[in-house]
Amino acid sequence: MGISNHKLPEAENEISLADLILALFKHWHVVVALPVIAVLGTWGVVSSFPNKWEARAILEIGTIGAVGGTGIAKVETPFMLIERLKLRALHERAGQALGLARDSQDIERFIGDISASRVKNSDLVELKVRALSRQDAEKRIMAIIQVVQENHLKAVEHIQQSFARKLEERKREYEALKTQIKVYRGWFKISQNVPERIFGGAELFTAAYVASVDIRLQQLVSEIADLKILVSRPLEYPTQIFGGNVYVPPKPVFPRRGLFMLLALLAGLFAALLFVFVRLSLRNTGKNAKAADKLEKIHNPK
Repeated sequence: MGISNHKLPEAENEISLADLILALFKHWHVVVALPVIAVLGTWGVVSSFPNKWEARAILEIGTIGAVGGTGIAKVETPFMLIERLKLRALHERAGQALGLARDSQDIERFIGDISASRVKNSDLVELKVRALSRQDAEKRIMAIIQVVQENHLKAVEHIQQSFARKLEERKREYEALKTQIKVYRGWFKISQNVPERIFGGAELFTAAYVASVDIRLQQLVSEIADLKILVSRPLEYPTQIFGGNVYVPPKPVFPRRGLFMLLALLAGLFAALLFVFVRLSLRNTGKNAKAADKLEKIHNPK
């Protein structure tokens, strides 16, 4: 008979898009239930998280003078300030001002809630501090800024002492050059009255040296004037908040409930799609297996 020449059909495990859509409609309760369960469960978990508020401030680093050739000098660079804001000693001083016990869990959490970064294409530094309430966030960031300002004032005292030492050095150099140039000018007058064969090119050398010393004296006069101003007025502009205000957003920055709900919804939809796909795949595999058994019995009847 011709039956013996028939071949077994290969199992078709591919699932068409139409079959998948029909399966989704058939199991609509699963497609609806899983996202709803995921969203409600996530809402319950997120609701247990404490709200965290974030205070932000842009710090403008203080400058030391702005005169003559000395120009504007910052108390420290933005990168140095960012590194300073990572120091535990600074956090502990700010924490003590807020009444936080040293070496306690509160101070550890306080340190973990502080971050700083440089504002792009500027010398400004953005400081962020998180807390469990808007008032605490604002108090904490102000305490940190106050400690930074105190540190900068101490740094300026050292810089002022450096300027004072430099001023004394320039004054001594100025007096020494004045005495030296008097000697050389007297020598220059004598050399003009002496035959050239005796002194040779000494007259030309003396004139060039006197001219170079005159230029250096003029530079010293300018530097001494600038240093006197810097010593008398070391801090031109103190470190302060750019714009004058600390900004606290009207909503907490954590937890972001909307984002968590969206992710839960997407995860629930994906789980529902995966469930339907796996179920449909297993069903097709079972059908193919039954069909193969029937054909096998036809080919090999007992």
